[in-house]
Amino acid sequence: MSKIRTAIAVGVALVIGVGFTIGVVAQDKAAAVKERQDTMKQQAGDLKYIADFAKGVSGDQATAVQKAEDLHSLSAKLPTLFPAGTSNADLPDVKTYAKPNIWTDQDNFKASIAKLPELEQGLVDAVKAGEKPKILAAIGNLGKNGCGACHSTYRAKMPQQ
Repeated sequence: MSKIRTAIAVGVALVIGVGFTIGVVAQDKAAAVKERQDTMKQQAGDLKYIADFAKGVSGDQATAVQKAEDLHSLSAKLPTLFPAGTSNADLPDVKTYAKPNIWTDQDNFKASIAKLPELEQGLVDAVKAGEKPKILAAIGNLGKNGCGACHSTYRAKMPQQ
């Protein structure tokens, strides 16, 4: 009888342990998605500030330089923000637009990210020089050949608000 109770206790412990592990892994993946989205929102905010400065809408050059440098420094973090298992197919209950082809096409995905530092450096240089037409051109180049190139291939369309 005690062997049966021991076996049942071990079985229950295993089920609880597996369930806990799955819950922790799901939380870790959801946290990774949140960190990725928070970083992208920060990048978008930095770009908006810089664009508003360049268009003469608002802002000052010193803050625009800081935002451009922040944007540039964030590109080094991007490869770490896409752990396996965090695509929209992997996490249907989590709001993520990362397509599974990020992980099946890793070489091209990483090559896309690798272009960002050079494009962002061009933006930093333009902002430091205070040349607003060059700033706008650098933003366009970054949008088309950096952010947009990656998003068009590896990001699912967001639903219309």
